[in-house]
Amino acid sequence: MKKIIITIYAVLSIHSLLLSQSIGIGTASPNSSSLLEIKSTTKGLLIPRMNTTQKNAITNKASGLLVYDTTLQHFSYWTGTAWQDISTASGSGNYWQPSGNNISSSNTGNVGIGVSPSRAKLEVYGSPTATYTAAMFGSGGAGIGITLENNQPAIGFNQYNNAGSKFIADGYASLQYFNTTNGNLTFYTFGAGTANTPTVNLTPNLTLAGNGNIGLGWIDNPYAPVSFSNIIGNKISFWNNGAGADYGIGLQAERLLIYTGNKIEMGSGDGNNFSNAFTFNAGDGTMYSKLSGNLNLVPLGAVYFKVTADNNCSIYEPGTYRTNIAGSIVLSLTAGVPQCDFLFMGVVGDLNLNTGITSQFSKIIAVGAPQCEDGGIEKLLHIYGSMVGNSQYHIDATWSGDGLKVISGTILFYGIK
Repeated sequence: MKKIIITIYAVLSIHSLLLSQSIGIGTASPNSSSLLEIKSTTKGLLIPRMNTTQKNAITNKASGLLVYDTTLQHFSYWTGTAWQDISTASGSGNYWQPSGNNISSSNTGNVGIGVSPSRAKLEVYGSPTATYTAAMFGSGGAGIGITLENNQPAIGFNQYNNAGSKFIADGYASLQYFNTTNGNLTFYTFGAGTANTPTVNLTPNLTLAGNGNIGLGWIDNPYAPVSFSNIIGNKISFWNNGAGADYGIGLQAERLLIYTGNKIEMGSGDGNNFSNAFTFNAGDGTMYSKLSGNLNLVPLGAVYFKVTADNNCSIYEPGTYRTNIAGSIVLSLTAGVPQCDFLFMGVVGDLNLNTGITSQFSKIIAVGAPQCEDGGIEKLLHIYGSMVGNSQYHIDATWSGDGLKVISGTILFYGIK
């Protein structure tokens, strides 16, 4: 009896000792953190193998229960609520699979980062009030960044946003920004910079407004179908050959400029088959009209004149004139001797033209007429002005009695070649 008691005590002691120590198979020194360590260089561990139907038929499954599914060719473990597959075969299953330096998935559904469920094949989600780049694509030399700034989407070219706008790589950068509040799409550029440093010299180049208007330059909200920034200089270039050899439209202070190499023509047709009706020669300011057959009409200047006579039939003021171009069409104004008799009074004056200019034209045309400036107009018999050859513009006024004193007018002179 005593021997039996001693034997039972020994067995229980050994069992207790085994429970408190790690067990090693193939090793005499199992790791102390493991209850069981199996070590071999020629054999492996084989856990229960079964097909999916057999796996699903297991009852009272404990969390962490592990089997090998021969149907799926995956290890599966029970999470406590469902079987979770562990993919082991490269390129199979719905999970990310490594293959050398590559990783891929045969998942046919959506992938979400920061969101579940995903609404697209790939959805990256973050705080709508933050400013950050959600994704970047490209090489180490440059790339594209997709950014959200206060819930406004933007695409950066060599630009990303991480606590501020930065360069992806050395060089220039650009940003395409969409404003969800007003529907404007704006394209910006940055000056050159260094990788991972803040972007510099932000410039809006093009804005496509939500109402269809287009803004060119530094203009965020174009008010017309095509709007330019408020900067003088060239605005539209039709044929760019460099400064001084261009065809286009520009602005200077209070002036709209239309510049061309030689002529501006109007007519019908198109750029390949054009029928000219009117030509303006930008070189010398002459104009041609096809309707007259051979009209070359040149504006020469505008002149204001005034001649005054008193009631005694004499010149009270010999005459004044102003011309819009210094040294242009008019050289002087000569007031003639008043014509007087018992019944009539008259004032005669001549605008003497610059023959150095008028001799270049076959005919000079005067547009305008003299007029009366003060009382006595009811006694006026006649008043007129006319060209005398190409050298003078003659002014003549006649009235009865006294009262009319001042004759003046503004005349526009044109030359016809």
